[in-house]
Amino acid sequence: MALSMSVSVELVGSILPVSRIRVLLVEDDPDARDVYALLLEARGADVTAVGSVREARATIETRAFDVLVSDIGMPDEDGYDLIAHVREHVASLPSVAITAYGGEFERDRAIGAGFDAFLSKPFPSEELWSLVTALTGPVEGRGAAR
Repeated sequence: MALSMSVSVELVGSILPVSRIRVLLVEDDPDARDVYALLLEARGADVTAVGSVREARATIETRAFDVLVSDIGMPDEDGYDLIAHVREHVASLPSVAITAYGGEFERDRAIGAGFDAFLSKPFPSEELWSLVTALTGPVEGRGAAR
């Protein structure tokens, strides 16, 4: 499935980050992964982007993250497999599900599986950043000690 989207990212003084939110981004589509990473990095996030649940599991074992942003529909294992693993091993990691399959049923399924928030593709770039910051809490005081 080809994903088509256009994104405009503006870097303005008023959105310069006061910290680096550590984001694990899991998306199997390379173009979408690059766009989402760009959107988050433009806001100052420290993004680790991977293309599969297998890669995400390995990465979670070696690094700490402030938030997980994961696609639901991926080959082999999906976002539901990943969130089950996360809730078993890193229970407190906030998480955002992203999917092309929108609607109330899919949202309820994602939240019921353990995701904290849900976005249906395509979505406004600011909406992703707003969810990430809402889930990670105030950014004041973040820094080297984290």
